[in-house]
Amino acid sequence: DVSTFIVGEKYHFVIRAFKGSSEIYVNDIRCEIDHSGVIDNLISVESDDWSKVFKFTPMEQKGHVLRVYRSDTLVATYTFDAIIDTGWQNVSFSADYTNYPNDSLKIRRIGNIVEINGSWTALKDKTASSNPIMFATIDEMFRPESEVRVRQQGPGMNTYLLLVHPNGNVYWSKYGTSSSSNLTASNKYICHGLWIVNGGAVGGGSSNNTG
Repeated sequence: DVSTFIVGEKYHFVIRAFKGSSEIYVNDIRCEIDHSGVIDNLISVESDDWSKVFKFTPMEQKGHVLRVYRSDTLVATYTFDAIIDTGWQNVSFSADYTNYPNDSLKIRRIGNIVEINGSWTALKDKTASSNPIMFATIDEMFRPESEVRVRQQGPGMNTYLLLVHPNGNVYWSKYGTSSSSNLTASNKYICHGLWIVNGGAVGGGSSNNTG
């Protein structure tokens, strides 16, 4: 069977033996796995001798092969992949910036793809500049290999440029020559971007320049 597991999550495998002409005694079972992961010892299920369970926790994002032996004879092989799925996480805001109400800025990694999505706002008016201004940071697991630049939407016709740096800093800057590029406190600034970690950067919009 081929399945996809999440790195760091615990999974249970149950081995059952059936009485009959070819009995398998569970106490003779041992398990091995390729690549990085943790296998807990076999333990009894419901205190009988015919079922055993073990827990496996994949620790790397790669293919895994689980082999089950009975008295050193290979009796079963299972192949599966493990991926990273962080779920939606908060970003850390710099001073004078925060989430827009009811539309928080979140970030998520699935496999090698990172997505940032949501909205943010300034707590006080900010003057736009062609030089990037840091407003948030992201954890190491989300950081791109190279700079990601994506054009974003501000209030009305306003636009700004989102820049995500490999050091984890997230910036905004003036985009184009719009006279309304300054940030007004409490206004909504929509944010969305996609990129690849452990690979090249992928932008979600125009990224010709910073102003």
